[in-house]
Amino acid sequence: MPSACHVRQGFHPCTPGSVSARRQAVAIFHASTKSISRSAGRSAVAAIAYRTACRLVDERTGQVHDYTRKG
Repeated sequence: MPSACHVRQGFHPCTPGSVSARRQAVAIFHASTKSISRSAGRSAVAAIAYRTACRLVDERTGQVHDYTRKG
């Protein structure tokens, strides 16, 4: 008599020893990016200093961007 499950015997996901029966840790990675347009008068260095809450010097302009007190 055929079983109600159409999976080959011994390879059912719920059988002990199968891959899904063993719990495995899975890392979830998320990354996001945001573009910065210098043509709009914005500085990439200033944006990075703001997001990381640190002090950076723009080598192109010599301007210091200090956001160490942020947050």
